[in-house]
Amino acid sequence: QQDYREAFKWLKLSADQGNAEAQFNVGHMYADGLGIQRDYKEAFKWYMLAADQGYNAAQFDLATSYAEGRGVQQDYAEALKWFKAAADRGSERAQFNLGVMYADGKGVPQDYKEALEWYKLAADQGYTAAQYNLGNMYAEGKGVQRDYTEALKWYNFAADQGHAKAMCNLAAMYASGVGTAKNMKKAKQLTLEARKTGEVDCESVLSGRSVSRE
Repeated sequence: QQDYREAFKWLKLSADQGNAEAQFNVGHMYADGLGIQRDYKEAFKWYMLAADQGYNAAQFDLATSYAEGRGVQQDYAEALKWFKAAADRGSERAQFNLGVMYADGKGVPQDYKEALEWYKLAADQGYTAAQYNLGNMYAEGKGVQRDYTEALKWYNFAADQGHAKAMCNLAAMYASGVGTAKNMKKAKQLTLEARKTGEVDCESVLSGRSVSRE
């Protein structure tokens, strides 16, 4: 804790001089209570200063603060604005969160096509949750024509990174022969792999449960 207090002191000096990275780190230390008493309002203030200078990580954390109402009144429209700023600078986390907001209609009218585009950008950068959600969009025909082959592809990408629900959905597809040749051996193997990661509701896919949308 003593080291954090010392780090905070020097970061604060740099942040007061307008250094965006230091401002972000001061905000992070306030948010986590590192070297200083936790204070979400102060964290928000420093995130805003860094975000206004275009600091990507601060834009993301500022958006998250707005989305969760942490240190500021919850405001989905502002969250959307700052996620967009971070996403335009290549943040895959921000791109994914934009996809979620468009899919759920938070801060913006529900728009599955727009959600699909943002998920795709994040998925192409290897963001696992986006790959899984993209698989769901193709499986359900949301924002795009239903395409089980594409769903299978994106579930595979997510499963390869250890996403348990993607493994379950792949198991369901192999068990029923949807989007691929029926393969019960592969379905059972995926179910076992998913169980190892803590997925608790996977075996039912082998008895006819539809693909998970959760």
